[in-house]
Amino acid sequence: MGFLSNDQLTFIFGLLGNIVAAGMFLAPVPTFYTIFKRKSSEGFQSIPYSVAFMSASLLLYYGLLKTNAYLLISINSIGCAFEATYLIIYLIYAPKQEKMYTIKLLLIFNMGSFGSILLVTMLLMKGSNRLSAVGWICAVFSVAVCAAPLSVMRRVIRTKSVEYLPFTLSASLTLNAVMWFFYGLLQHDYYIALPNVLGFLFGIAQMILYMVYKNQKNVGGKEEHHAGNKEVVEMTNESESCSVDDPHSETKISTCCFKAKNSNANNKTEGICTNGSNRLSAVGWICAVFSVAVCAAPLSVMRRVIRTRSVEYLPFTLSASLTLNAVMWFFYGLLQHDYYIALPNVLGFLFGIAQMILYMVYKNQKNVGEKEQLAGNKEALQMTNESESCIVDDPHMETKICICDL
Repeated sequence: MGFLSNDQLTFIFGLLGNIVAAGMFLAPVPTFYTIFKRKSSEGFQSIPYSVAFMSASLLLYYGLLKTNAYLLISINSIGCAFEATYLIIYLIYAPKQEKMYTIKLLLIFNMGSFGSILLVTMLLMKGSNRLSAVGWICAVFSVAVCAAPLSVMRRVIRTKSVEYLPFTLSASLTLNAVMWFFYGLLQHDYYIALPNVLGFLFGIAQMILYMVYKNQKNVGGKEEHHAGNKEVVEMTNESESCSVDDPHSETKISTCCFKAKNSNANNKTEGICTNGSNRLSAVGWICAVFSVAVCAAPLSVMRRVIRTRSVEYLPFTLSASLTLNAVMWFFYGLLQHDYYIALPNVLGFLFGIAQMILYMVYKNQKNVGEKEQLAGNKEALQMTNESESCIVDDPHMETKICICDL
């Protein structure tokens, strides 16, 4: 499988996942430092930390049931420790009402739900059934956690403000999803891999929203202000100059307004700028369409893999490299506001994932052609029970094979 073995790749992606996830667990430290300085947690909520504690607890339990899941155990042990510390600090400085609510939440949600899962799976299930049940619970909970930002995304679209959508957190969640997807895929652990595909897509959606709305203010302010100024600053083409009253200024602004017949130079400049913009858009669209075609090119190879059940022409390292390449260029295009580069690479990422899933499914299966050849050889070598020995002609050999049938 290239210059790195499956175990080495698993360790690399698991280690990177540990590093990114540890950074995410450390992200609330400034918040709780503020709570400690103020000696009050008023204005903050405990629900995100309770949910994170539950998620880390479930994944830690799942990791303990699996074999060789040390990287899964390590990061979720760290996560449980951090989230428990955050909740303790919150309870110390929370107002009475919030403190009681958090205690009820922990008793019912964390201790009650997790305790019930623990008891049912330990007492009523054994072996692989227990592992599958806990895996499904972790997968469903992970999907719910990945879908949680939908309310924030809805708020961003409604208010056109990214105040509650920090870009660094969205980028970290997306990278975390990529690392754990590869870890789960290489481990053949689809309870870990598949929910992180959804996490990646939601992370991309959040970052796109951030780039679209990051320079816009809240709906209630900026649009009304500009609408008022637009009405005041309107000028007629009949006069060569006019005075505009700015309601926010004590003085009048004198603005020169040329007639259309005297603005040939400006029209030429605008034409040049417009042509340049059109040229850029046209080339951008051509590049985007060509990139989509390139991303879709492996479809024929994927079809062959499915038909022959052989990954002979689908090297895993190439698929993984193409997928990571798509992720990097997506981020580059997004940060540059260049959607001709960013959007085709989303398709590239999805096709890369599909190729790697096919590789993991069919890598241990023989080619259909080989199976047919073996079946033909088996028929040629069948012997009748009536005789004690028989002669089998092998068409590929010059001699005859004598086989004794006892």
